[in-house]
Amino acid sequence: MLGLDYYVVISYDVSDNKRRIELSKFLLNYGSRVQKSVFEFHISRKQYKELLDGIKKIINHREDRIRYWELCKVCTSRIESEGLGKIDDDDDEIFTLFMI
Repeated sequence: MLGLDYYVVISYDVSDNKRRIELSKFLLNYGSRVQKSVFEFHISRKQYKELLDGIKKIINHREDRIRYWELCKVCTSRIESEGLGKIDDDDDEIFTLFMI
């Protein structure tokens, strides 16, 4: 069993539709989407390194912005959430279709 060492929140602002879709699909391999451009991860140290390496390969460092928050166990116990709004993972693709 993997030791889940990290609880991480990642948000992004990616200007290019193709990169944004690629990034969101990549992030779904490791965590859960909690808002359009915000993901939560409870992952091992090895997975965290893979995640960071993969993100660096996808984004354009001159145009895009990624923010990472590593949360401690005490902090994660204080996470609160309101509402039950559904996040649709296909919204990026739908947006892209309307932009064509």
